[in-house]
Amino acid sequence: MTYYYKITVVIFSFFLLNACYNKMDNDKWLLTNTLNYNNQPINWESEKVVYCSRCRIETQRVYQPTGVNVYTTVFQGNSWRAVHAQSPVNVIRLKLPTQSPYLYVEALGDEQIVLFNAKQRYTVKIGEVVEVTFNGDTFSILINNFIPIDTINTALPRRATLEYIALKKSTL
Repeated sequence: MTYYYKITVVIFSFFLLNACYNKMDNDKWLLTNTLNYNNQPINWESEKVVYCSRCRIETQRVYQPTGVNVYTTVFQGNSWRAVHAQSPVNVIRLKLPTQSPYLYVEALGDEQIVLFNAKQRYTVKIGEVVEVTFNGDTFSILINNFIPIDTINTALPRRATLEYIALKKSTL
């Protein structure tokens, strides 16, 4: 075997093992009525995730005329993994490293809400997990609290009390 062939085999093996590790690690994340890693609920006030040595939690406050958005984000290694957000408007915004996809939230009545943007629309109940896709990435989203403040006749975005958790389903 040539030197370059051996190096190629070693590099390929490394990427294959890394992909298997990431797949196994993906199975440890679960969003139900809260976000869990390895059957342990995430403590959003902590800087660490229990049983995940590669995870860290960071909180960012974004001040806007409508109020303060609070994003508590879980990073796994250098990758965005999940967020717990509190927003003063009716917008779910995923502040990812290369994009910020969003969905508006509107009440339909009887705890039902609709999540929508120009390309997609989902009807779900508060407290129910829904899977959405942005640019080929799948996310699970859970709305914990939504109280509209502005009327439906007000332009988007509208003032509201919104709390949600979003989990990126895979990091491969």
